[in-house]
Amino acid sequence: VKGSGMPLAPPPRRSNQVMKNPEIADWFYLHAWKPSLIPVSPAPSDAGQLTWLVFVPGLVLPDSISSIRGQAKKMICIVPTAKETVEIIGENTWQLNPGNRDHYMNLFSQLQKDGLMPDRIIHYWNVDQIESTPDSVDYHLEYGYYSLLFTVQAFNKHSKGQSLHIDTVVSGLREISAEGVQHPVKGTVPGLLKVIPQ
Repeated sequence: VKGSGMPLAPPPRRSNQVMKNPEIADWFYLHAWKPSLIPVSPAPSDAGQLTWLVFVPGLVLPDSISSIRGQAKKMICIVPTAKETVEIIGENTWQLNPGNRDHYMNLFSQLQKDGLMPDRIIHYWNVDQIESTPDSVDYHLEYGYYSLLFTVQAFNKHSKGQSLHIDTVVSGLREISAEGVQHPVKGTVPGLLKVIPQ
């Protein structure tokens, strides 16, 4: 084969060539999250026109929800109980058993009769109380997946086509340290939230 008589150009240098770093201290790294405080979101501009249903782990509201309470048209709080009855335990405060589907049906039936069907739901039962949260699959499924599922089923049965916005807060779902994910079973919650609108 005859050449063209033109000299061959050297191959182009690759800018992303792998080079050995002589500093051993720079060879390894550890993923780390930057610690910060949880921001307190301001209440939505239409909060005063909305009825809120808030699932809280106890009778004390988290700061992020307290900011909405004073502006809401109506806020109904739901606290968990091991009892087998749905009860009103205070002004705008109910208690129900997280794993009992009938409790949700009874709650929403009463809310519908009273004209208090919620426009927005904040589900806070997936936030662990550090010292008192049991580490069992059944517990996390009841307070997370099944609680949200039963809430949506009861709302759909009694809402007559009303739209709904759900916010949920989950702790222990993502890995933020080398210890790994604390509660992998809570991964069922985001999965359910993706399916609910369909």
